Amino acid sequence: MVEMGKYSAAEEYYLSLLENKNVIKDLTYLAGIYNELGRIYQQTGEKIKAIECFSKAIDIELEHLLPTHRNLARLYCSLGKIHHEQGDYQAALIKYHEALNIELNQDRPEEITLAKYYHAVGQVYYVQGCYTNALIAFEKCLTMQLKILPKDHTNLATTYTNIGLIHYRQFHYDAALDCFKKTLSIQLTLHSSECSWL
Repeated sequence: MVEMGKYSAAEEYYLSLLENKNVIKDLTYLAGIYNELGRIYQQTGEKIKAIECFSKAIDIELEHLLPTHRNLARLYCSLGKIHHEQGDYQAALIKYHEALNIELNQDRPEEITLAKYYHAVGQVYYVQGCYTNALIAFEKCLTMQLKILPKDHTNLATTYTNIGLIHYRQFHYDAALDCFKKTLSIQLTLHSSECSWL
């Protein structure tokens, strides 16, 4: 229902599940319900309710999972996104770094997940004007993306653009131009493949 945009129906459904005694006994399921409610409230702009639900999901997960479990990283990332949207950049960074540290300490860190978390960290540093830290985060994101994504993936174009913007802000115009050329090359490749039927 959430994916279809039926937020009020989804909210009603998940709230009804919270009244089911069998659901409340299953901590994994219960945490999942609060996570889904958090997503609903995030999508509908009810940020305070979203924070409450994601925080409740974290508390429940910590009752039965190790603090290094990936489920917690995802929840921290969700909280970070809300704090970022609210302009609470320090809180966003704390949550994004918690998510990032959990993933970095996995036996087999997932590069796509690391890229996502580094990108989120970079965005926060960028809006704060902390360009050196943003550049470090975006370059780590790019390193991960280059290992796993096709060379013409839109996420690479986005990361090259972000790095280019930082170089531009730091008056490194040649480096900025190089990044923007890479972005343009990807976009032209994507555009030509989309129009190949003409």
